[in-house]
Amino acid sequence: EYGESPLMAKWAIDLGTSNTGLARWDEESHRPRLLELPTICRKPQGADALEAPKLVPSATEVIPPDSLGFWSWMARRPFFLSRVLWGQHAIIGRPALERNEADNRPGYVPVFKGSLERSPLRHLTSQGGRSYSARDVCQLFLRELFREVEVQTGERIRELCVTAPVDSYESYQAELAGVFRRLGVKKLDFVDEPVAAAMGYGVSLKERRRALVVDFGAGTLDLALVDLTARGASKGSCDVLAKAGRAVGGNLVDRWIVDDFCKNLGYSIDPDGSSDEVFWYRLMLAEARRVKEAIFFNPAESFNVTPPEDIQRFEDRIRGKAGAFSWDRERLVAVLSERGLFAQLEECLDETLAQA
Repeated sequence: EYGESPLMAKWAIDLGTSNTGLARWDEESHRPRLLELPTICRKPQGADALEAPKLVPSATEVIPPDSLGFWSWMARRPFFLSRVLWGQHAIIGRPALERNEADNRPGYVPVFKGSLERSPLRHLTSQGGRSYSARDVCQLFLRELFREVEVQTGERIRELCVTAPVDSYESYQAELAGVFRRLGVKKLDFVDEPVAAAMGYGVSLKERRRALVVDFGAGTLDLALVDLTARGASKGSCDVLAKAGRAVGGNLVDRWIVDDFCKNLGYSIDPDGSSDEVFWYRLMLAEARRVKEAIFFNPAESFNVTPPEDIQRFEDRIRGKAGAFSWDRERLVAVLSERGLFAQLEECLDETLAQA
């Protein structure tokens, strides 16, 4: 329908703060399909798993340069980088998360997108005596993602469509363009996220449409009122009439849930305290995310992780209060309300409408 539009690129990627999705155009069904990479994607747990098995956690652990073999070392040089993907230079996705559950290893970076948007040269980690910036970590993450695609499918990504926030600076797109070209992508296009969202949800663009797109991510809440047209979609763009946002996202909600859980049980845990406290706090954050997502499907869910207190005293305090472990949708709504999430959402909506 759109000829050589960005929407017809062979591969497409949504680089997220917490998770990254990669899709390939299926010629038979004439539609894109998310690619599942079992070795690095999120792993479902149980029959009613809430994990998204086709999303790759945007986490990276740099492998020490001195542990790379000769050909892996050679593949890091610019001449070879765009041509071959010899050896493994970093651990990404689920393995990176699992290896760093207890404590952050040298070279581990849980998130990098925010730094890439604001300060791509910012130091994020060190490994083997070398400093790695947000740009470096992004390139390593995408390089390993491309390598895994080649291992699983036998294909090298050369044509790529990339989603981008409507308010992203040109420098952010330039950073990504530079990384992808260094990795050998020959045809690169960007599509505004509201356009991708509208088309992904089946919004007809045969005539001009006005849509309010709400993007609640891991780190930010963004609202954009946009005009969508078939002509604009063919170029991967839209007209932004108004926008507003707040620095609140799913990761912050997880911390709110942990805080509420500990408060109700009279337990105090310092996320910046001892290594044991940090370890348990991370486990509780992961459990909070699971509970939060489970409540989307079920009216209530129970915590399976308890803080590292003397077990006997802990059990004595909550004995007879089985509900102390249970969380339900009503409690979640109450916490979100107490923390001001709904108020912030309403403020964003008012600001957007006022601008419009």
